[in-house]
Parts: sequence; C-alpha cells; structure tokens
Amino acid sequence: MFAEDGGDDYLVRTGTVHDRIEKARRELPADNVSAVKKRWKADKGMLEDSLEEISSMVEVDHQGEDDLDGDELDDEWDELGFGSAKTLSEAELERTKKIQPIARFVTLFHKRVVPDVLVPLSSSPPDPNGLNQALDALPPLSNSVVVAMEELVAALYAPQKLNPLAASVVSLVEAIRTVHASIATDLMLSPLNLEKDMSALSINGAKDGGEKKTKDPRKWFDSCLAQIDKSAKAVGELLNSQVDNGT
Repeated sequence: MFAEDGGDDYLVRTGTVHDRIEKARRELPADNVSAVKKRWKADKGMLEDSLEEISSMVEVDHQGEDDLDGDELDDEWDELGFGSAKTLSEAELERTKKIQPIARFVTLFHKRVVPDVLVPLSSSPPDPNGLNQALDALPPLSNSVVVAMEELVAALYAPQKLNPLAASVVSLVEAIRTVHASIATDLMLSPLNLEKDMSALSINGAKDGGEKKTKDPRKWFDSCLAQIDKSAKAVGELLNSQVDNGT
C-alpha cells in the first residue's frame, strides 16, 4: 500500500536530502582556523596564477613569427574586451623584470602563512576570543593581496602607463605589509622561548638528541618583507626616473 502511494520515491528523495546535508556538514570547516586555511589556500592559487602570468611576460620571445601577427592579435583581444596583447617594449620589459621579484616574494610570503602561522594555531591555540577576532581579519587581508596582484598584472600589459603601474606596486606592497602587521604578533606568531631553547642545548652547544636548531618564523617573515621593500624601492626609483625622462 505504502509503495503504491509513492512511498519508495519519498524514501529515495528523503535519503538523497540527508546525504546532501551530511556531505555539506563534512565539508564545513571544523573551526575558525580551518576556515581561514581553506580561504588562504584558495587565494594562494590565484596569486600563483598571477605570478605565472607575469613570468610569461618576461619569457616571451620578442623576435620571429610572434611579431608578424601582432596587430591582428591586438584587434582580436580588443574585440573580446580583454585589452591589448601587444608585445612589451624594451623599457616595459625592463620594468616587468624589476617588478617580478616583488610578485614572487609576495606570493612566497602569502604561501608561508598557512604552515608557519595557521597550522601551529590549530594544534595549540592561545586565547580563543582574541584569536578568533584576529583570524576574522585575515580573509579580507588575503583578498586585498589577491586584488592588488591582479591590478599589478593588468598594469604590466602593454602599453604600460607609469603612474598606474607605480600605484599598483605601492598597493601590493601595502597589502602585504598589512598582512605582516596582522600576523607578526605574539598572539599569531609566538616568539621563540629562548630560555627553553637554551636549556635544550648540551655543553657542546648542540641540542640533545641531535635535533636541529629551531627556526624563527617571525624572523623569516620580517626578512621576506625587507626583500619586498628593497625591491619596491628599486622599482620606485626606476619608475620615477622614467617619468622624469618621459619614457
């Protein structure tokens, strides 16, 4: 009787709904740290795509048959709404090569946040309330880095305009500086316990058990940011000189 009234179909539909609910429940992040890690990894992929795009600009062969159909390719790209596909000039290529290390260091900096910051927090979280507030701020900051990188890529395509290009470099550097300011705290990146580290040393100066010296993630992030600032300064000087020369 129940089967004749469509009971089997009802059970199948109900079972399907329960399966979907259970699948969605399994896919939900277990906690706030897991949610941020998931978002961070997705953004990492977009940054790597942007870096690859910049690298492809530098690696383009400026000679041979690639230049023969350049005008036709430009027209086709313009018609599709993607802008120009023109080959970079020597000056534009020089700028792109100078800017490439900034993009590479920024991508590397962003990549290290998961293993050096978020993973340790998963195993031994500090004050939950303060941590959750700090974690909530990270996804928008990560998105700001992604957007700034995409704007930089767009500004690098020919014909390059110096002022927008300079502004995009500044925006990217400022975005990663903000990330650094958010993670380089005692809450997110606990400083090494030097007293504990020293107590683990033997008289011969080596750690008992042959363990390697503990690395300081905060020092690495500081050094990486210093490299970004150094590269950005060199790019700024180059762009300023070219603006003055009208190139």
